[in-house]
Amino acid sequence: MHLVTLTFAGESYDVAGFGDWVVGSDWLTAVGRDYGVGHGTHVAHLASDAGTGPTVDDSAIQAFLSGNVQSGALPAPDAQTIYLLVFPSGTLLTNPTGTSCSNWLGYHSSFSANGHSFLYAVVPTCPGGEAARASFSWSVIASHELVETATDPGGSSWTLDAGAWTAMGAEDGDLCRGKYFQSDAGYLVQRMWSNSAAAQANASPCVPFPPGEVYFNLSAQAVASGSGDFEATVSSSGAAQHVTFEVTAWSTAPDTFVLGLSQLAGPPISVSVPSSGGMPLSLQNASTFQLIVTLPAGTPSADIDLALLASDDGFVSQNIAPLLIHLN
Repeated sequence: MHLVTLTFAGESYDVAGFGDWVVGSDWLTAVGRDYGVGHGTHVAHLASDAGTGPTVDDSAIQAFLSGNVQSGALPAPDAQTIYLLVFPSGTLLTNPTGTSCSNWLGYHSSFSANGHSFLYAVVPTCPGGEAARASFSWSVIASHELVETATDPGGSSWTLDAGAWTAMGAEDGDLCRGKYFQSDAGYLVQRMWSNSAAAQANASPCVPFPPGEVYFNLSAQAVASGSGDFEATVSSSGAAQHVTFEVTAWSTAPDTFVLGLSQLAGPPISVSVPSSGGMPLSLQNASTFQLIVTLPAGTPSADIDLALLASDDGFVSQNIAPLLIHLN
């Protein structure tokens, strides 16, 4: 990785220090190991004194990068170069998928200009910032987008293209959104999905592991014919239908944790747990129960994405198990 960091007038974060740390960090080794991403160099930092204006479109970011490479203010990219741009508070960023802090907290993309191929990651500063919640932290967003730029530069490399887990997103950072790691350098960064960690029994798939972490989550098996782990396929009949999942809770310690549920996408449904008075449920390792999803009469054909939310008693730590119902 050849990292180039950029900041703009009004930005006060230590982005240059983050760049120096991240390219040689143990964190990068841990999150990149499965994907061939390792240590690199922080090639340059540009602290632009130019104001950004109230709104900056992605096309302007691309023009800024290519123009500064042409002028010599930025090093030209090679196949390993990633430009990381962190924007100050008060700047609204736009791209074809929406606006910053509303539709997304950051993004990465690529383009070609003047004989060069560019990979870049964009980090806004959202209202409330780090005081609002950890997911707004600039270093969390920067770490998320930086690794996804490296592991999925063109949008079709290390990604999921089918299954219940795609409701969480397609890339390695998306699958561990909300899981954080406090680095020894003081930067709060995101943990990333690891296939090798996921293949181990009794371990979180999101690396690196904080010391002493207790991991808890759920597995779900649909009862319907033709269905499987975390997924069910049913045919639309016009009448109300019920989809049953056999759910098992598990944990690496005998701690009690709490289950909730959120609907991510699809038409309205209802959910019940016959063995309980409803949610939230209090669970321990090896607890089992049936979860019944009711599709009201007239529900149109659609994919219905649900998320089982497993939280510790204080709702400080949370893990997600997605459910997907294909209503054909």
